[in-house]
Amino acid sequence: MIPTSWHDGDTVDAEHFNPPYAELENLVTDSGQSLSELNNHQASTASAIYAGAGDYYTDTGAANAYILSPTGSLQTPLAFRDGLRVRFVPANANTGASTLAISGLSAVPLKKGSVTAPIGLITGDIITNYVVEAVYCASAGCFILSPYSYSQIQPIINIVANNGINQMLVSNDPTTPNSKFWVSAGYFIDSTMSGIFHAINSIQKVLTSTWTAGTGGGALPLSLGTISPSTWYHVFAIVNAAGNVDYGVDTSLTATNLLATATGYTKYLQIGDLLTDSSSHIRPFYMYQSTAGRSVLWQSNFTDIALHPYPTTRTLCTLSTPLGIPVIAYISYGTGDNDYLNGNGFYVLNPNQADYVPTAGSGKGMFGLHGSVTYDAGVVDNVLTNNSSQVAARTQYASTQVDSKFYINTFGWTY
Repeated sequence: MIPTSWHDGDTVDAEHFNPPYAELENLVTDSGQSLSELNNHQASTASAIYAGAGDYYTDTGAANAYILSPTGSLQTPLAFRDGLRVRFVPANANTGASTLAISGLSAVPLKKGSVTAPIGLITGDIITNYVVEAVYCASAGCFILSPYSYSQIQPIINIVANNGINQMLVSNDPTTPNSKFWVSAGYFIDSTMSGIFHAINSIQKVLTSTWTAGTGGGALPLSLGTISPSTWYHVFAIVNAAGNVDYGVDTSLTATNLLATATGYTKYLQIGDLLTDSSSHIRPFYMYQSTAGRSVLWQSNFTDIALHPYPTTRTLCTLSTPLGIPVIAYISYGTGDNDYLNGNGFYVLNPNQADYVPTAGSGKGMFGLHGSVTYDAGVVDNVLTNNSSQVAARTQYASTQVDSKFYINTFGWTY
């Protein structure tokens, strides 16, 4: 036994020196090195190996039950402690809630999210052939998946590129398009940015039925009663405390009515919009995601504006785009007459942009040169709407032809 204190004249025996030397030798050999009298840096090399790779393990477990074994002869901790980090390449992808064990220690839950309120894993959180990193949190009694793991960071990249959402595309039901819609799988960050949530499966919802959870369930808040004609309904992804994702609609931009009906669901994000026609049917549309963002095209274009006489003063025009949020509207607009040999100037702008008198060829706004030939002078443009789905329009001259109109057609929009 090594003395705890020394005094002048005490004899230092070999047994006092052997344990420290044995510890140093084990440190060197466990790191994979062979002892050498010619190398005086083996202990520091071993320390560097443990610092760089001591937390890297081999997975010998199964899906949802990951068991980590040390690589080579590296030693493993004798107990879990706060901040203990592990890295490994999973042999199996997870299909739901999971546990993690380091060889010799009992399994503990493997979760994700914040240290104060971690949530269980769902399908796709652990992917084969990609390194997983997790850190033990003593206060939560579990390992928490690092946000830098591929399965966690890749959705973030896609979400950031698409304003907080990746995929989760809304579409008419192919069999019952008038009253049912689908939302595809994907990832999103809720409106309070409290976390990233994974919608595992595509879900069908029924617009005309009161909200109930799950695919095939209703989408309408109880307080809204029945579907109204010619009305915009915002589509929301909603999340409960267990991290389960569902969908519904609301006329409120903050899902107030929907969350009051969907008991236990507190987080939300608007992911799309539905417009009903005069018969309270969902108007057919197509949503897609591209590098420009999430966009919607109407299956049939809307002639939203057809004005005679032409609007020679600044006029607000309402388009068939979502109510309550600014979007980039896809439109065409113009006139159809031969009144003015030198052309009739016109513009369509965001209502916040300054008013001016458009002139043919002015270089600001759009214009049509009619000359002596009758034809439609029109342009295709993308214009930012205001919160009331409006744009501002103005022409240089009024038309003298009773059947000629200034028109705006709406094709769709980008959020």
